[in-house]
Amino acid sequence: MPGSLDPWAPPDAVGSTDLESAAGEGDGDMAMAVLHTMKIRSSGDAARLAGHNDRSHRPSNSDPGRPVQELVPQPAGPWSAIESRVEQLPRAKVRANSVKAVSMLLSASPEYFGPDWKPDDAKTSAWLEATQRWLDREFGDLVVGTWAHYDEKTPHLHVHIVPGTKDGRLSAKERFGRTNLRRYQTQYAKALEPLGIKRGLSGSRQRHVPPQVFRNDIVKLKPLKRLEPPPLMLKEQTRQQWMDELLAVIARREKALEQQAQGRQVAERQRRWAEETAREKEQELEAARRERAQLRDIDLKQVLEASGWQRDPDDRNQYIHSAGKAAGRISVQPPKWYDHAAGRGAGGAIDLAMHVHGFTKPQEAVGWLRDEFGAGGAAAAYRARQVAAADRVVERAPTYHPPEPVERTQALKSWLTGTRRLASDLAERLVESGGVYASRAGKWINAVFPFRNGRGAEVKGIDGDFKGNAPGSSPTKDGWIWQTGDAPKRFIVAESPLDALAYHQIHHAESVSVLASTAGAKPYAPSWLKSERDLMYPDLPVIVAYDNDETGQIMAQSIAEHLSGETHLPSIKGADWSDMLPTTDPSDPDPDFDPMEPPRPNPRSGPSLD
Repeated sequence: MPGSLDPWAPPDAVGSTDLESAAGEGDGDMAMAVLHTMKIRSSGDAARLAGHNDRSHRPSNSDPGRPVQELVPQPAGPWSAIESRVEQLPRAKVRANSVKAVSMLLSASPEYFGPDWKPDDAKTSAWLEATQRWLDREFGDLVVGTWAHYDEKTPHLHVHIVPGTKDGRLSAKERFGRTNLRRYQTQYAKALEPLGIKRGLSGSRQRHVPPQVFRNDIVKLKPLKRLEPPPLMLKEQTRQQWMDELLAVIARREKALEQQAQGRQVAERQRRWAEETAREKEQELEAARRERAQLRDIDLKQVLEASGWQRDPDDRNQYIHSAGKAAGRISVQPPKWYDHAAGRGAGGAIDLAMHVHGFTKPQEAVGWLRDEFGAGGAAAAYRARQVAAADRVVERAPTYHPPEPVERTQALKSWLTGTRRLASDLAERLVESGGVYASRAGKWINAVFPFRNGRGAEVKGIDGDFKGNAPGSSPTKDGWIWQTGDAPKRFIVAESPLDALAYHQIHHAESVSVLASTAGAKPYAPSWLKSERDLMYPDLPVIVAYDNDETGQIMAQSIAEHLSGETHLPSIKGADWSDMLPTTDPSDPDPDFDPMEPPRPNPRSGPSLD
């Protein structure tokens, strides 16, 4: 947003609730949208903003005769409204320094409203209506407070917004990071476009100017009070009073001159920012023009004409063979072409040259293009072909889509307690909390262990031995993690969710654990796991419970050092922790069972889910 605007000073207005008619002619042409944000981390921050918003602390530039309206009331106070909404977020993790809300200022520059605006005139009403519609569409019930200020130079809104994400987390970085903030500025300006209000320069290096600094830029020096010189014959006391008054006048003038100098410095900084931004934008545009020139493919119509084809006089986008045969007809819609006789089409100058000349290798077509259009044109056509091929690879790359759940809850629980030998209460909590669900793949049923942030899942076949990650999963950036209850005492890392569950059950299942899977043995902790451990569970002891094979032994030691934890491997060579579970019914535990002794045979044959 333009740095020369005072973000706490209102704009001007005229108009009707009809956005198009309220835009007016001329006076709104240069108006720009204003969107500015401030973080709220504590009740102190909320109280300071509340004093400004409800005018319990009235700023010096406000007019007490003009109204201030609370459009979204907060009966229990601003901080209580924010805390109440944060508590409604199902996955909110609130730390002491978390940003609980963002205060957003919304307005337009004074050119839109005009010098004689009124709170209830058409332009002001149209701006307020468009702004509220945009807020409802973009943030919905995350808005916990709104105030309309009409008592300053320009009308504006102060809005408190809880930064909740779509999946129910609290994340100001994700919701109001630089990318999203620029998107909000663009979208808000688009919402005001019918009023003739535009967006400021995107990516500008200008910075928000605080009100106290901004006001220094508009200091008006008052004329010095004229002091008559004292009579020559005065008492010493009277002469001293006159001197004190003169010194006070001089001091006020010096302070005013100092403020005016600061204002000039601000204006100079803004001018330099504007010039630097303009230079950077010009350089970016020039670089983009050069890049487009390098990647610009040769005109397909020129390729056909150079190859002896002629334009159809009845259709400018079709070319026929020079012999005039109707069968020799090619349609051109850059960058695509299509040969009707051959029933074949493709894109780009190289493919077209190969087709019409019968070349079998792209290099032959590039050589012909070089002879006809020069080395630069042939090189540009080659680069364009490579870019097009890369774009196709990117477009066809698989993306993660969560496996569709199916209604097999009871059978899934039976598989967990029967085949996998988990305790019934543990399996019940796991399924009910969403730590695992059933999904169908063809005629097979799988157990799906979804990653914490929805970027993949581990899959285990219920009817067979299939295991792996769901297509498109990102196990280096996300993974399965599940907490067995409140107030955990340990952090267990295993090669799979089932191994983590087995370790928890074998070793004091009554103790609450955080269970995590690395989706196979890893030599170091993935970034998501390290972040989760350091941020959410920094004081919990870490146990790396990998398989007791050669790979597991090496990897367990490495990842334990990375997480400052310890390793614990099964006592049986080659076993994993699921192998160490007893074969007896978990609901009727064997008092003589020793988890460190070799297990009894386990056929792992489970119930059919069909």
